[in-house]
Amino acid sequence: MGITTAPSKILVTGANGYVAMRIVDQLLNAGYSVRGTIRTLDKSKDLRERFSDFVEAGKLEFSVVEDMTSNGAFDDAVKDVNAIIHTASPFKFADDPEEVIKPAVSGTLGILESALKFGNILKRIILTSSTATIFSPVTQTTVMNETHWNTVAVEEVERLGREANTFYKYMTSKVYAEKAFWNFYDAHKKDISWDVSAIIPSYVFGPALNNFRSPSEQNGSTKLWWDNVIATPATPESASFAACWVDVRDLALAHMLALQKPNAGGERLLISAGPFTYQDWIDIASTHRSPLKTHEFPHHKEFGGYLPKGCPDVKRDYLLVYDNAKGLKILGPELKYRAMEETTADILEDYAARGW
Repeated sequence: MGITTAPSKILVTGANGYVAMRIVDQLLNAGYSVRGTIRTLDKSKDLRERFSDFVEAGKLEFSVVEDMTSNGAFDDAVKDVNAIIHTASPFKFADDPEEVIKPAVSGTLGILESALKFGNILKRIILTSSTATIFSPVTQTTVMNETHWNTVAVEEVERLGREANTFYKYMTSKVYAEKAFWNFYDAHKKDISWDVSAIIPSYVFGPALNNFRSPSEQNGSTKLWWDNVIATPATPESASFAACWVDVRDLALAHMLALQKPNAGGERLLISAGPFTYQDWIDIASTHRSPLKTHEFPHHKEFGGYLPKGCPDVKRDYLLVYDNAKGLKILGPELKYRAMEETTADILEDYAARGW
């Protein structure tokens, strides 16, 4: 149960997203067929342009799901697919935690309920989760893994409601959504022919396939990298920010391998290349000449055409590290994490190609 190999048809929800487009690319080029859900037909524009040959060959098709929280939203989308990769999840901030939590949980449960009713040939469902479900604020070097859950954010949101930390509200939505995912599976696994797994990435960086026409159209982690490495003069506070990361292309490969590896069923798999500070990225980027042509930033001009050096003497504390050993063991030797140097070079080449 659970093994899904090409040329199977895979449903990818939120297919026009940054991570999802890389997953679609990975699957199509490995011989799979893909059905992608999008909110409106015009949201398929980037996908149709990027994968026009696959669309014409009937290997990539689309299913419109206007509101994934509505009853039966995914009923048609899940029919006659061999596996599902559920990446669609709201990334928003709001005063009322329920405005963030409810759509995340409803969307996750919705696709499971549709799969229960109409997933007649399903073998596996993969949830794209987040290390927001594992994170905990720490004051000393700490290694966390798939056995951990983020209780700090949840407890604060449950205690303070609207007054809770804004990002903690988002983290709580991810925790609630993933726990709902596992609870649903545990309640129904005796009656279904498919299994589930959760891919849990850290911060995701790397060149995008989306047709962003300007830096301002980016969102999430792509915007964070642009802002902290390229667009905004570094400060000791911004440069020393520490977390863990993974290249979006490695994350896409991890999703595909999780379809193929029998032992991935029933598992949380943490996908992370290692820790970073933004100064680490700046150190590497500053060895490259600035790719910027149409956007002039004053803090770039003093470095003779090279990107700025930031705050090279800043203290770098990698206090929270995610243990990626389990994911590497289960997904196998095909998964090799890119180094920061390669990802940086490819991001800057992408910026240059876009004429930014």
